[in-house]
Amino acid sequence: MNEPLYLIMGAMGATGSADARELRKQDRRVRGLVHKDNARAEALRTSGAETVVGDLLDFDSILRAMEGVAARISRLFREAGWHRIMSSSLQNKLISNHKI
Repeated sequence: MNEPLYLIMGAMGATGSADARELRKQDRRVRGLVHKDNARAEALRTSGAETVVGDLLDFDSILRAMEGVAARISRLFREAGWHRIMSSSLQNKLISNHKI
């Protein structure tokens, strides 16, 4: 069985990058949602994490980032307002369709 993939939203921020480093120290599979493909994103990839360029306000980029993810780690998800604008049925459908 494959190791679960963890999505870190805001992976280049202070908290997200610390979460990503800690998971990588535990040899966990990590995918980081990054706003730009720059040196900080490259550093994340160098640690062994995947990166996906996206924006919390762009639903399609969120879906791309969540593909194949077992768990989402984000303090930003709530701050971006997704919990308010997505109905519970849409959230359940998203979780069901994307195996989160």
